Amino acid sequence: MKLIRRQHKRTEKAQVMLEFTFCMIVLLLMMYGIIMILRWTGKSYVERQKDHEAVLTQNVPPREQLETYFHKPTPMNAIWTGDINL
Repeated sequence: MKLIRRQHKRTEKAQVMLEFTFCMIVLLLMMYGIIMILRWTGKSYVERQKDHEAVLTQNVPPREQLETYFHKPTPMNAIWTGDINL
């Protein structure tokens, strides 16, 4: 009886360790994704700010300085564009 209880406790500990490990892997992947999103957002914001400041320092009429289409979006490389052979 005692041997069975000891084995049961060992398997419970092993299961808990595996579940914890998998949860940590998932959390780390989620954190990596959040960091990449924030990085892409910040990069896009900085590039837009640079482009806008370049427009403001040019000798152009105010109407052209207020134009909102002076910036091209930053490519994010967030989508895999490879061929899928089905």
